[in-house]
Amino acid sequence: MIIVNDLKPGTTFKYEGNIYVVLNTSLNKTAMRQMVVKAHAKDLRSGTIKDVVFTGGDKVEEAPIDKRTM
Repeated sequence: MIIVNDLKPGTTFKYEGNIYVVLNTSLNKTAMRQMVVKAHAKDLRSGTIKDVVFTGGDKVEEAPIDKRTM
């Protein structure tokens, strides 16, 4: 399991039955609220780019991806 605070570009994870690769992340912490983590991610199955929003401390499952040079 990966804590969403540790997401970095290139990290792959499973969320809601889809596999995503992180393109960019942003952390937003205000005084009155919990941290909000926004991950700009690409769905590897459909190719769509989506902003996925988490609260700080959430966990997602790591997706093991084998990369090969072609």
